[in-house]
Amino acid sequence: HYSLSGLDRPDALRLVRQEAHLRHLPDLAAAGDDELVPIYDAVGGNPLPLLTEALRGEGAVLRDGRGHWFMTDEHELAELAPRDVVARAIWRRSLSMR
Repeated sequence: HYSLSGLDRPDALRLVRQEAHLRHLPDLAAAGDDELVPIYDAVGGNPLPLLTEALRGEGAVLRDGRGHWFMTDEHELAELAPRDVVARAIWRRSLSMR
């Protein structure tokens, strides 16, 4: 088990843009601060939820360790389900994969 320290806002937004660029998501990579700050405000500077939240809105899908797209089993909106639904589904799936 390890923890990641939170990033400050400029570093967090830079990370989101860098990951978006690497994943060929030009709209997210070019997003203005006014579009990205609400994501930071919602999840803070922890890199894992920050990226999950940013990328799920751009069409990213969540797959488990076996490659199964599991959010379709959890909610009709899959990754676009409310944040708390997605978070609980990720938690349940991570526990079931142990």
